[in-house]
Amino acid sequence: MIGRAEALAFGMTKRSIDARLSNGSWLRSLPGVYRVASFPETWRGRLFAALLWAGPEAFVSHRSAAALYRLDGFREGPIEITAPRAGSAPGVKVYRSARPTRTRIIDGIRISWVDRTLLDLCAVASPTTCGLAMDDALRKKLVTLERLWTELRSCERGVRGAKVFRVLLAGRDDRDGKLESRLEAKLLTILRRIKGEVFEAQFPVDAGARRYRLDFFHHRTTLGIEGHSFTWHFGARPHGSNAKRHNDLTLAGIRMPYFTWDEVSFRPDEVEAKVRRAIDQRSLFRD
Repeated sequence: MIGRAEALAFGMTKRSIDARLSNGSWLRSLPGVYRVASFPETWRGRLFAALLWAGPEAFVSHRSAAALYRLDGFREGPIEITAPRAGSAPGVKVYRSARPTRTRIIDGIRISWVDRTLLDLCAVASPTTCGLAMDDALRKKLVTLERLWTELRSCERGVRGAKVFRVLLAGRDDRDGKLESRLEAKLLTILRRIKGEVFEAQFPVDAGARRYRLDFFHHRTTLGIEGHSFTWHFGARPHGSNAKRHNDLTLAGIRMPYFTWDEVSFRPDEVEAKVRRAIDQRSLFRD
């Protein structure tokens, strides 16, 4: 990819540029931006072309930034950038914002930091999808809750997406940053519906001369709660290891209900009811 102004700065002439366009060795991607014909068109190449066209203040943002960070719910596809003074170009969605933001370079592409990206997403995507992306970013340690709250506080009145962003943040705590899978994030969403009960995430337990880590632990009833992932509980470790883990925890007095992806995704009310029932049963037993 090369911009017309950049080519001229390198010493090329207008005639040599036009000649390459005429003979097909260069192809026009956007006004004033060209691609060498021997290189295939890619999504990242289109992002880079959009930034060349928009100028040095532009950066990849919104859904394109989320896809570049590989956040849950967003894939390569749309070309979305933020540029204070850019016009319009075919195939490029331009957001005109002069609000200061931190940017970084990924594979030669200037992009907003994750905290700003998540805020921008709240203006263009559904709250559910934005929540999944936020959970994924926290789980991957791409951002912290503290940085997200700082981003929110930096907003001026009337910033699009700020209200949804605030609601999503208010529903999260330090446990979200400890989670290791999307299944755990979904399970935590259900556990939060059980008011008055506290479930600690990624809780370490010593049992059977070993230390295990539980997805969630309910201290009052010594109840462990876990998402039952096929990859983790069957594929990643030998079956005998799983049996030993379960037996060690049981002998240590910890009851372990497991919930599958399908249960957590499609029957959350049933999962909540089972957890409530397990808590009630453990409470009666301990009393």
